[in-house]
Amino acid sequence: MKKIASILLSGCGILDGSNPYEVVLFSELLESYNFEVVFASLSKYQLNTVNHLTLKQQKSSKRNILFESARISNGKIFNLKDLSPKLPSVCILVGGQGIIKNFIDIEGNPLKEVRRFITEFHKNQGVIIAVSLGVSLLSSIFKEYNFDFDLLNIKSGNYLVNKEKRFIVSPGSIATSSLSILRKEFESDVKEALDIFP
Repeated sequence: MKKIASILLSGCGILDGSNPYEVVLFSELLESYNFEVVFASLSKYQLNTVNHLTLKQQKSSKRNILFESARISNGKIFNLKDLSPKLPSVCILVGGQGIIKNFIDIEGNPLKEVRRFITEFHKNQGVIIAVSLGVSLLSSIFKEYNFDFDLLNIKSGNYLVNKEKRFIVSPGSIATSSLSILRKEFESDVKEALDIFP
């Protein structure tokens, strides 16, 4: 019987959305471990749009996060408000600056739709995997644990597990751009999730 994993997307592109490399690697790995992958995002405008060639902000361009996220998910994506937190057994928070720019407000608090989904998912005994800047979103929701401090001390390819809280965090693209190292790291994350989930 297939398990369901949700990957939360914040747009498309490492500078203003989700990191495509991390999304694709996790998608492939989850499928290889017999997960059905479900993508979800918010329907709202991005904080800003960045030209990934020039690295400059495009002030006149407004883009919807859900529409941009559909680029990575091949159009198969849920609006987060329509996805039941009881459906997935694992939730993946990938990196990319969009997860900070688009899901966390200027005071450092997660947007209410994102907080609602993740907290309800967690109450339902789900396992959360957060990598790279996805760890910042996790920290903004579960403030009692300083994930950011721990993340800076994890070497590339390694990870941290809190079985009691059902959290797995790893440095992802913050520590390396090597796809082979990232794949091994993410495979370890998925294996740990399978070990934790009841």
